[in-house]
Amino acid sequence: LDHTLDMLVEIPIPDAWLDRGPVLRSLKGEVVAIPLHGTLERPAVDGRALADWGKRIGAGAAGGLLQNLLEKGLDRAAEKAQRRRDKRDVP
Repeated sequence: LDHTLDMLVEIPIPDAWLDRGPVLRSLKGEVVAIPLHGTLERPAVDGRALADWGKRIGAGAAGGLLQNLLEKGLDRAAEKAQRRRDKRDVP
């Protein structure tokens, strides 16, 4: 054993985090992948891989947030349309 490291640590996003809002819910199924290099005495984390993961998560979270906003807007529009129909049907 020469004490060198060349491994990938993968940590799944805990399910408990997914219930804390639409942004975190968009992370369902995501895994944090952390490349480790160097030696046992001097391990090194590849910061580029973490930065790329952060960008990917940010884009996914933004998509989840936009989806949530669109759904709320569609729900409100449907409610308004239903109120208009209800007003027309009142004798």
